[in-house]
Amino acid sequence: MLTTSQFSEIKQRTECQEKLPLEVAMQDRILLVAEVERLTRFVKNFSEQVNHKLDKLEIDMGCLETENERLRRTGKSSSIERDACVCLIAQFALALKMSAGIGKYEILEQDKNQQPIVQLQNRVIVDLPSGQVSWDYLDEEAHLFEKLPAYPGAFQSQTIQEIYSKILNPEIPESAEIPQTESSPLLSPIL
Repeated sequence: MLTTSQFSEIKQRTECQEKLPLEVAMQDRILLVAEVERLTRFVKNFSEQVNHKLDKLEIDMGCLETENERLRRTGKSSSIERDACVCLIAQFALALKMSAGIGKYEILEQDKNQQPIVQLQNRVIVDLPSGQVSWDYLDEEAHLFEKLPAYPGAFQSQTIQEIYSKILNPEIPESAEIPQTESSPLLSPIL
């Protein structure tokens, strides 16, 4: 590898008006050709490494796109499954003579910049003995809740921790009975 000073010397000799001795010109030529060959190999190796890394990145991108699509499908499925369970909870609550229903309520949230914004949200609300609990649902999933009545009371804004504290400790009396029907064998006692 030629150093900066060697390049400068060769440049000065070629810019000089004097005629160079043949062996000096040949030596400079040999050094420059060797340097060009070295740089060519370096660029080729570097390009191959870059292309190899780009190929790996493209493979990784393909894998990530596939995984993102899987997660989107799973997320959508999870939302539907969660909302179906929430609807069942509300139906059980109504069967136990608890207040439950659906409604649209203004919810105060924060945007990306931590600024407060008011959004209209679909909510399923159940009044457990331990207090009110609620869940939001998307318009696309409203069909799951069509059979539920409108919630008769006022919506109480709560944190997720407050809601799940009430769910984990619902204070439902042991004497509460779920009505048995022939069409709901899962609710029948196991013999």
